Amino acid sequence: MSGPKVVRVVTREELVAESARLLRQLDVAIAMWISEGQRIGILDDADVSAVRKSREEIVACIRDDRFDEVRRRVPAEMESLNNDLDCRRAKAVEAAVQARQRGRQQKENAGAILKEFKKRSNVIDENVLLELQNVAIGKIAGGEADAILGKYFALLTSDTSERELTALQRELLEKLISKDRDGQREKWVAPENQPQDVRLQDLDRHLAELDVYLGGDAIEEFSGRLKIIESQVPGPTTNMQVDTLVLDLVNAVKAAKSETNILGEAKALFAELSAVEIAIGTEGIVYRAGLEAAISNKDIASLPQLITTGLEVVAELQKRNASEARRATILSALSALGYEVREGMSTAWVEKGRIVVHKPNLPGYGVELAGGADAERLQVRAVAFSGDRDLNRDRDVETLWCGDFEKLRKLVSGKGNSIVIERALAIGASPLKVVNIEDPNYVDHHGVPAARKL
Repeated sequence: MSGPKVVRVVTREELVAESARLLRQLDVAIAMWISEGQRIGILDDADVSAVRKSREEIVACIRDDRFDEVRRRVPAEMESLNNDLDCRRAKAVEAAVQARQRGRQQKENAGAILKEFKKRSNVIDENVLLELQNVAIGKIAGGEADAILGKYFALLTSDTSERELTALQRELLEKLISKDRDGQREKWVAPENQPQDVRLQDLDRHLAELDVYLGGDAIEEFSGRLKIIESQVPGPTTNMQVDTLVLDLVNAVKAAKSETNILGEAKALFAELSAVEIAIGTEGIVYRAGLEAAISNKDIASLPQLITTGLEVVAELQKRNASEARRATILSALSALGYEVREGMSTAWVEKGRIVVHKPNLPGYGVELAGGADAERLQVRAVAFSGDRDLNRDRDVETLWCGDFEKLRKLVSGKGNSIVIERALAIGASPLKVVNIEDPNYVDHHGVPAARKL
């Protein structure tokens, strides 16, 4: 079947280039995964080694021309990294929530103990006052705060029988001595054992999320607002302030997640443009510098348009490189089969949309290659150069081209490329097309536009 046919051409060069692009995207995802994981303190060397080992396996796939495996593994690996990072962030958020709630309980306990000291005496040791006040304002937290609370509550109750204790003292004492009764020292400071305003719990979670996604600096304003609310007497006004703060935090967390995603996309695009710096030209390099500045300054407002433009630049470059590789592959194979292929043919093919090549030992006939500038799909057919010819030879010419086409497919495939026939007619199914090689819309077998007849 080597009458007129439509074929799809895939070259090893474009498969290698596609795999390299995928690998660069994976490298950006890995870098972000490592950076974020280390920033929030939930990543160890074993985790990083496992991911890098997986990357090396993908590199081996490229070396072995296992391009389908690369296409499958890279997106799966990137999705796995994103899911893993989400899980690690969730754990970090949960730990931060627990720490915030524990800190709030420590501050409340410090205030209660300090209040009891003041009830007993107007004169309080300056060191006692300072340490309890530091816990009460959150300046001292964690295990150190637990130790201070335990020490001063022991002093508070050392000379008082249980029957003489106030209700508040009984509550605090029960929390403290529970460690002696059942061996669970942490019970008295566990936030889940304390009644909490649900909205305060929401605030703790949103603040923790914001901290995990953007870092401590991003929550300073919100933490300050929360401290003011906590210092006020509960009432309708404070309820309204809490509701407003929750809403503002929800919006801030949403914006933080969106910012993280768009910065990741922009960084991947910047890596791609950096890898093809020579090919994108001066205008592309200027654009890339603007993208880099927007990433550095976290100019989120301008990034969407910059990303859209950059993706168009990359897509156009990919298309151009792939089409050049396809034309070069086909012309090289035809040259190896004895067809006359001259310098300039590839350029003329782009400009005119088609070229005709021929074999010197087969005068009056040639092969037409026609298709778009991307050369992804081509129409190939044997053609005649004159209508005044022996038509009995046409079938023989198509048969010869049938043999050459099969040889061309083997030559191309032998180099890691492929030619897939999408549609074809049988030999002799249609008359040979007659090509006037002097038509300016064609290119003759010398690879230059034919001259117009005067």
